[in-house]
Amino acid sequence: MFIYAFRILARTIDELKTLLSGSQHMILTYSFVNSISYMDHAESRRRQSINVMEGK
Repeated sequence: MFIYAFRILARTIDELKTLLSGSQHMILTYSFVNSISYMDHAESRRRQSINVMEGK
């Protein structure tokens, strides 16, 4: 399921690459990667707080 969603995402990114010029594409990629890393960070912090509440 996750791999399938990732494939759709990769295809969308490829289509956006063809639409955008180089500098715009770099900015878009940078903000996209930042949003993913932010979500990962938020998820790991959420897990840590759950572990603390459970006494792990």
